[in-house]
Amino acid sequence: MFVAVCGMQRSGSTFSFNIVREILKRRGGVSFAAVASTASILDVTQEKNLILKNHDLDEMGVALLKVGAMKGICTIRDPFEAIESWMEVFGFSLEQSMIDYGKWLTSFQAIQHDVLILRFDLIQDRPVVAIWKIARYLGFTLSPMEVLRLWRGYQKKSISKLSNELSGGSDKTVDIGFSYYDKENFFHRRHVRLDKNIQLTPLEREQVLCQVPGLKQFCDTFFRN
Repeated sequence: MFVAVCGMQRSGSTFSFNIVREILKRRGGVSFAAVASTASILDVTQEKNLILKNHDLDEMGVALLKVGAMKGICTIRDPFEAIESWMEVFGFSLEQSMIDYGKWLTSFQAIQHDVLILRFDLIQDRPVVAIWKIARYLGFTLSPMEVLRLWRGYQKKSISKLSNELSGGSDKTVDIGFSYYDKENFFHRRHVRLDKNIQLTPLEREQVLCQVPGLKQFCDTFFRN
């Protein structure tokens, strides 16, 4: 099975990636990579299953989803909250964040009818339901014990503990300049946003809405209430 986890930044995509990874690891084994090129991930295939994780699927990835050769899971979040978190955790400017989220939105518009869409609030407030939805989408029925194991391993406090224990320069982490992340689970240092020191002003929110093409329609469709 070939699965792309291609959610919005800071929307629970790494949680979803790990649920997919854990499920497939027990069902034939799994290879995975966080890369931009869909073609390049085929070089890492060593197991029965393969996961591609990124925030901006290329043309090949979109085509594979369209013909059903790859499954896709896309997490979404209120974009203003997501941008605030993106800026807080990784230190990006508002201008860079608008570029990053604009790229993701362009990708999402091409695949939204071909993927399982999961909202961040579902992942945060009802993670067991999110786990069940992912498993069902992949075609598996999990035992209650497996669901419990996944919930315990990837609940917010567990992720916070994992990410806070990461150290840069370790052979278990990948340094990408502005951050570093675990090679296996892809959680970044300080992955869980503990503080909310950055909050967009009404003027900044209006700027984001006006300058990111298609964002108003996205908000109206998925976050009207």
